[in-house]
Amino acid sequence: MFLSFKTILICLFASQLLFLNTVIADEKDNPFVVSGFYVATNDLPKTVIEPKPIETENPFAGDYQILESPQTTGNPDKVEVLELFWYTCPHCYSFEQGYLSQWREEQMPEYVDLVQMPAVYNKNDKYMPLAKAYFVAKELDILDKIHIPLFAALHDKKRSIYTEEAIRDFFVKHGGITKEQFNNSFHNSFSLDTNINKAYDTTKNYKIRGVPIIFVNGKYRLGGTISKGYKNMMQVINYLVAEEYKLIQERNAEVAVD
Repeated sequence: MFLSFKTILICLFASQLLFLNTVIADEKDNPFVVSGFYVATNDLPKTVIEPKPIETENPFAGDYQILESPQTTGNPDKVEVLELFWYTCPHCYSFEQGYLSQWREEQMPEYVDLVQMPAVYNKNDKYMPLAKAYFVAKELDILDKIHIPLFAALHDKKRSIYTEEAIRDFFVKHGGITKEQFNNSFHNSFSLDTNINKAYDTTKNYKIRGVPIIFVNGKYRLGGTISKGYKNMMQVINYLVAEEYKLIQERNAEVAVD
């Protein structure tokens, strides 16, 4: 029995449709079918290949900058959070009073080393006494009595506390110290000169253009604008310090094994 040429063509077309449908069906369920073509499986593992889990994406990508030249920090076993500010800056006052001080007292992890310092652009600046005021208060252990109250006096009460004499009177009144204690720290302190020089170098090395500004572990820069406001910036800080601490733990674990 002979088949006509037309019948043969119909049979061939039907068989091709059956093959293509099989391939498409297999492609959905068979990991060794790629784009309608079968892949030789002689060298592939016989066990089922589990898909690689997708890593959690950074929820704060774009809310901070990665420094091109990372800076060294004081304690390699802690995550440093560095803030540079200026007492005459109203934004610094808002950030300190509304966000940073509360975070320091209530939320800051014990593995974080919070370092604050005034930005020093010019050691001969007329506002240099205010930069020295921070370090004097810290050295005399009265920072909690001076830091925010000095901000408040400058911005809320609009007081002109810019000269050494005005700052000394403020310290005596609010810090509970004598004029002699203030003078000794302000004029005869090697640590004060060291801190001012460090603040000047830090301002230069980090290329500070505005304050307040935050740096996490010498790697990341955060600010009110790039971090989409101070509230979000605190969340970014929490995220970055946690990620950096993971790296510290991993490094210490490798050292312990070696």
